[in-house]
Amino acid sequence: MKRIALIVIALFGAVILGAQTTEFLDNGVTAMGYALLPTNPSKAGVADAGVLVHGSSAGVSCLSYTPGSQQGLSADFSLGLGDKFTVSAGFLMLKSESYQEINESGNVIGEYGPSDMKITAGISYDVLEWISAGITAHYLRSALASDATLNAVCADLGAVASFGPWQAGLGVFNVGPAVKGADGTGYPLPTFVRADGQYLMDIGQTSAVSFGLSGQVFFSAGPSASAGAEYSFKDILFARIGAHLGNEVLPSYASLGLGVKFAGVALDAAYLLASETLGGSLMVGLSYSF
Repeated sequence: MKRIALIVIALFGAVILGAQTTEFLDNGVTAMGYALLPTNPSKAGVADAGVLVHGSSAGVSCLSYTPGSQQGLSADFSLGLGDKFTVSAGFLMLKSESYQEINESGNVIGEYGPSDMKITAGISYDVLEWISAGITAHYLRSALASDATLNAVCADLGAVASFGPWQAGLGVFNVGPAVKGADGTGYPLPTFVRADGQYLMDIGQTSAVSFGLSGQVFFSAGPSASAGAEYSFKDILFARIGAHLGNEVLPSYASLGLGVKFAGVALDAAYLLASETLGGSLMVGLSYSF
């Protein structure tokens, strides 16, 4: 069977937030909020709802968010080892528009471009034919100014099960120590428990529709939920739609997505809308499954 991996194990794309680096820290709720952003173009098209079924693959994505003048790049690689294990690695870099830094005397001392980075490594194991469990480690770095850089390490733990056309997942994400700001105040990471469900319905011999639903409960914020659907034609053409009901750390948004796949090569795109913060975000990813 296809190995079922944790949603966070692979990064295929990225979504950009204008001024996201400082906004999530200044809200007084969590630090490193960019770690919550949907980063897979095919998953972002369904508002990151449901379970990601994933085997050996490699991908790269270019991204741009014009309203926030922030751009980024992500890359990923995952490989099945034998019949039981899957290992993976990912990298995400976001760059914001440069601004003028001013000292205490009010003098301009130069320009600085804030950036966010995420490095990911994970492993999953097929406990039984129908269930897998895994762990993913993240290194997060947020450079707010020339003299203000935040670093964090966290991990995800979870399991995914498959029952015919049904799939379900349960996990805890972004588990790690609080991040200290420049003033010494500790800001918790956006840790949350997530439950996912997904159902695949065949339509004749050429088409299928997949429905996904996800719910999250944050340790330091309110709950959130996502729902989405994907239509596929001959496993070649894909159309996606989704909606996310947000909270203090990740706002609500709607999503649309398209994809095409041939001979293992997939081109996916997603666009986010209906959100003052995330509206206009665009991600395009190219991946290869082997």
